[in-house]
This record gives sequence, C-alpha cells and structure tokens, in this order.
Amino acid sequence: MKTPCQLVQQALSQLLRPEALDADTAAQFFSPQYQQHVDGRTLNYAEFLAHLDYLKSQVQQMHLQILAIASNGNTVMTHHRVDVTRHQGTTARLEVLARFECIEGRIISCYEHSRLCDGDTQDRYLGSAMSES
Repeated sequence: MKTPCQLVQQALSQLLRPEALDADTAAQFFSPQYQQHVDGRTLNYAEFLAHLDYLKSQVQQMHLQILAIASNGNTVMTHHRVDVTRHQGTTARLEVLARFECIEGRIISCYEHSRLCDGDTQDRYLGSAMSES
C-alpha cells in the first residue's frame, strides 16, 4: 500500500496529464466521497469529474513541479506549481498550496489555495472551473 505522500504525488502526476483527465484515472486515487475546497467553492466527486472534463477540453499540456511535500499521518501538504498550455497556445502558471486527507488508500478531501502567477485572468479559476452546460 502506498503512503499518503506517495498517493498524493502519484495522483497529481497522473491527473496533470491531459490524456489521463478522466473518471477511470480519478477512481484510482480519489474516494467517491471526495470533496475539493478551492477558489471559494466546494466540489463533490461528480463536480470534480466535471472539472476534469472541462480541463481536458481546454488544456493541451500541464507540467507539475512539486516544490515541497510533507505528511503527518493521513494528511499531506503540498506546495506545487502547474504550468498550463491551452489548446489555443496561451499559457499560465499557477502556484498551489494544498492539504489532502487520505483514508484507506484514497484521497478523501483537498483544501486548496491557488495563485495565478502568470497568464490571463480567466486562468485564475482553473483549479475549480467547469463547463457552463
């Protein structure tokens, strides 16, 4: 069984590949009871999957750089950067501080604060964006 740090690191690495932004990949790492608290919003698991679908429709490439990671029991804290290239070629860089809670080999929650370092103002909410449909 993976440690909570390994689980979070692997989840971030896998899900930041646009071809892996899907329900099957998410199910490997996230509990169906998962909640993500980001950008003043709380996403349940279904909304998180809709968020992944939105990212897949908008993003050509993402690059993860974990600056720091630490754990205490089932809690994992990360400080990471994500460089994003959208399909139309525009780019953005976000810096993220996140606290993950892991239970029984799955991520159950994430409390995330992200800051847009570079990019269009619309990219500020890439951490929680979903399609309007």
